Order: sequence, then structure tokens, then C-alpha cells
Amino acid sequence: MTESEYLRKVLGDQTLADDSQEMKELRDERDNVWRLLAAEYGTAPVRRVGGSGAKGTMNKEDFDLDLPYYFPRDDDSAGDTLKEIYESVEGVLSKEYRVERKGVAVRLHDKEGKIDFHIDVVPGRFVNGSDGDAFLFPATSGKERLQTNLEEHIAHVKNSGVIDEIRLGKLWRTRKKIQLKTFALELLIIDILSGFSGTLAEKLEKVLIEFRDNSENLSISDPANTGNDLSGMLTTEVRNFLKSAARDTLNTVRSGGWKAVFGEIQEESSNEVLRRISLASPISRPWGYHE
Repeated sequence: MTESEYLRKVLGDQTLADDSQEMKELRDERDNVWRLLAAEYGTAPVRRVGGSGAKGTMNKEDFDLDLPYYFPRDDDSAGDTLKEIYESVEGVLSKEYRVERKGVAVRLHDKEGKIDFHIDVVPGRFVNGSDGDAFLFPATSGKERLQTNLEEHIAHVKNSGVIDEIRLGKLWRTRKKIQLKTFALELLIIDILSGFSGTLAEKLEKVLIEFRDNSENLSISDPANTGNDLSGMLTTEVRNFLKSAARDTLNTVRSGGWKAVFGEIQEESSNEVLRRISLASPISRPWGYHE
């Protein structure tokens, strides 16, 4: 088995089938969120599914569900300002959840704080009408607003041609416990691999070499708004973690191959692997991307 063949087995092992228990629980909780919000605001806000499910980058070991919830430009049912919209949605969700502010999102836990539902609700308001660019409230940054475009984010990742490399990068980040947001990691990997051809193993190694040798020069820009410099996500601590973790991983690969990094994969029959992968498409298919 080649190194790239092994890495594809890792991806197969990390694939969540649509009929899995994890996906069922996510869908059930998502429906409850929509019910709560609809009871308060009706059907005017546009509800969507974003994140790794819509992009096709979900892994079984570490996954979240992003639920953007955008109000039309002329809808003030949740408030006049972005801060008021954010706090209004936060208040509605707090009726049944313990909420946590997380960047521009509201993270949902059970009331006792023992269960993380892996769901982030992202309140916002469209810049114009009820589609396209939207303003978000960066609750934890001190800024007044952030302009972005969900469709462009999803398209940028889905059409990048490096979905497998992103999924492996996310798995590596999770196991190394590097506190770097998923979207930032996705953008870094896309940028590093732009114009680079090679096998899956070679591409993953290329990413880690860049993290090891050039961590201090890494930068991130928002593909939906070039005015948004996202490099602030790369704190000195994160850059140092990327550098040291990449160095250690590359040394491990040199001595023991990628199996020494990701471990043994439980063997499945060919039919079972094909069944699970065929059932696992982006969440947009069974859940509806734009509802």
C-alpha cells in the first residue's frame, strides 16, 4: 500500500454516513433550533447550513454544524443594530440551551453544560435585500461588524480541488490540539497548495513543510472580502504550535510513514466502505443548503 492509499483509508475511516447516529442527532438538534427561532421571528430570516457539511470537509472525529441565520436588510424584528440582532437570537436560544459566544456565532450546549451539540448559530443581516453579502457581529473581538459572503466561502473551499488535503489537515490539527479555526486552516491549505501538483501524501507534506519553515510569514485573507485580514487568527502561540507540530510530524513521517502519525485503520469490506462513502455527501444534500 502506498502512502497516499493509506491516507485515503484514513479519510474513509473519518467519513460520516448520512444514516449515522451522529448525523441523525445533528439533524434533530438543527430542527429544534429552527423551531425555536421560527416561533420568535417567523419565516422572514433566511436560514442556511454552512461549515464543513456544506463544504464537504467533515470528519467523524471533529465536526461542527454552522447554521447562518440572516435577517433581510429591512427586517428589524430582532433589533436595529447587529449587536441587538446577535443578542436577541442569543436570548431566544438560551431558553433551551446554554449558550457560549464564539466569534460571530452562538455555540449551543445543554442547560447543564455537559453536552456540546457541535452547533454554531451565526446571526446576521444582509447588506442588501435578502441575499448575497451579509454583516455579522463579532461578539468576542470588540469590532462593530464583519462583512462576508457565505456562498463565496463555501464555493471557495468546495472548488479548491484540495478537499482531501483539508480533511487530513483538520484531523491532524485536532489530534495535535492546535487552536486554529477551521476556516483559517482551510484557507491556509488552499493557498499553500495553489499550483502545486503531486500525490495526496506529497501535498500533505508540502503543507506541513510550509507550517514548519514559514509559520511567521503565513497570512490569511477573506475570499469574500479582501478588506478582511484574518491573519489575527494566527496568534504567536498558534504560529509556534503549527511550527513545532509540523516539525514533529514530518520527523515521524520520515521514520515511520504516515501510519505512524494517524495509526492503524480498522479494515472494512470494500462493499462497506463504498456504502458509507456513498451515503456521506455534503450536508447540503439531505438537509438543504438554502432553506
